[in-house]
Amino acid sequence: MEDTIVSTIRYAQADNEALLNEKAYILNYPTPPEIPKSNFVIDFFPGIKIHNLRTANLNYRENGLAIAKLPSCMPKESFEDEEKIEKCYLPQVHSCICETLGVEEVYIFDYMLRKREPSFPYQPKAKDNAPQPALSAHIDYTTDEIRGRLEKYFKERAEKFGQRWFQIINVWKPLTGPLRDYPMAYCDAKTMDAKTDLLAVDEVFPTVANEVYQVLYNPNHRWYYIPNQMDTEVAIFAGYDSRQGQDLSVPHCSFDLGDSSSGEPRRSIEVRAEPTPGVAPEPSDNHLEDLIYSIRIRAYQGVARTMLSARGAEWAKVDFLHGKQDAYNPVDNPDGIVSFINAENVFMHADLARFINTHLDAKNHFDKQCCAYGEGYTGTLRLRSAMAKHLNALFQPVQAIDSEEITFAAGVTDLNEVCALVTCDPDRHDSIMLGRPIYGPFSKDLVMRTG
Repeated sequence: MEDTIVSTIRYAQADNEALLNEKAYILNYPTPPEIPKSNFVIDFFPGIKIHNLRTANLNYRENGLAIAKLPSCMPKESFEDEEKIEKCYLPQVHSCICETLGVEEVYIFDYMLRKREPSFPYQPKAKDNAPQPALSAHIDYTTDEIRGRLEKYFKERAEKFGQRWFQIINVWKPLTGPLRDYPMAYCDAKTMDAKTDLLAVDEVFPTVANEVYQVLYNPNHRWYYIPNQMDTEVAIFAGYDSRQGQDLSVPHCSFDLGDSSSGEPRRSIEVRAEPTPGVAPEPSDNHLEDLIYSIRIRAYQGVARTMLSARGAEWAKVDFLHGKQDAYNPVDNPDGIVSFINAENVFMHADLARFINTHLDAKNHFDKQCCAYGEGYTGTLRLRSAMAKHLNALFQPVQAIDSEEITFAAGVTDLNEVCALVTCDPDRHDSIMLGRPIYGPFSKDLVMRTG
């Protein structure tokens, strides 16, 4: 592949009249037709030269960009396992940042996996898809966003923490190589004018709003990429610098290689970290406070992350809920599973249904499945669908509740116990906070059989 290619970069435009009276925004959730998803335009700018980062000889402290190599890398399948990422991959990234940037400590606070759907970007992202490639030139953090995060998460430590020099960086790589599907493009920070090239935008998600910068076109921008990037190569680029603000921030986005594209849809991982010349943020004396901080910062950044306990994750693999049991039926499913889990006499179901329909004038509306656990012990699809409809009508949530997100149990005691089982691991000293007033038996419900 050539050292320099010509492609298209998507830039924001700030000439919309709406921006004279309101702040730019993007709504990342379903909206009624009369509410626009955004009040500004992101447009295609063809003919952009994108140069080879490997041969560019850029200086990170001036250009905000560096390329580094990992000694090895996990296979892509291992990135499906959060524990392997945190125990194997993130330590490699930590060492790589220290060696490449010459810093003593690195505080890794977040990571995100992206998996491009074959239909993306030609069709809208489905509700449950993993995050897709970001196609418009942007910077992840504004100064106000950084200040707000310091205050939100470090609280009384925020002022002290904010007084010292710090950076926020991003470490990006594909899970397989060579990458020829929607690679990343990076703009040399020296060629970007922070005073004229940035548009502050509120990205609004169902539970959070982040302020980012969308980038406006400037012919002086100089773009780079890593041709045929391998899974052992990482791009390290600056997102924020407390001394230089956005002057060292690197606009970035994915772009289409066009006819040169090949291979499977891109899968990638990005790690966000804070390198410091001294010591990383001191942990709180309160273990629970730090746990909450860790969870909240991930949620605040819009990262979908499973928060199941180790045992909960294992049980989830059984996949025996919501009508997915593949249950045996002598006529419809003779090769299905015969379950001995539930306390029911399946041999009596047909006789019971026949008796009820005959003697209670049920007009054959009583199905024998009504005598069984039927679709699983979390409630029938009909019941869950009715409850989802009721909750959506009553509370009108930003993101509609789906029947698959509802579970029924015999009572609050059962629900408390199940929640403790699937979200907490005793050997990790996990904790549960309860609001007031407290129902006395809660402690037994949550602890007695869960450990």
